[in-house]
Amino acid sequence: METIKSEVMLLAPVEKVWESFSDPKHVLKWFFVIQNQRCQSAVNELKEGGTFKYVMSTRDNAVGYDFTGTIKTLIHHEHIVVELTDGRMAEFTFVRIDPQTTKFIMVFEPETKNTHQTQKRFWDVVLTNFEKYVENLK
Repeated sequence: METIKSEVMLLAPVEKVWESFSDPKHVLKWFFVIQNQRCQSAVNELKEGGTFKYVMSTRDNAVGYDFTGTIKTLIHHEHIVVELTDGRMAEFTFVRIDPQTTKFIMVFEPETKNTHQTQKRFWDVVLTNFEKYVENLK
């Protein structure tokens, strides 16, 4: 099955991008798709074998889902590979372009309930939120 790839160029050092991606206090601020959604809670044991759980919901808690899995590979400030609870794999790569620019790349195995195009749009929006959050973070 074809993977889903989304990437963004961030005007921020790789250390800031890494922290904003991996620290739950930051994830709560950018991990959503539409304004009616929120990341209700986030836990991330940032180590190989560690688990993560991001609880997503609409603001009225009517609809929600958990984004969960286990960290399989972790190279600090460079690469994270996770296995989602349903067995799909995802990779996150941080490329230092220069001291103030980082390329961030996500590659996911798609799930089967939604179309490839719908999932690609979802992750592109999440990455746009991430980019805005990181670049405006003081």
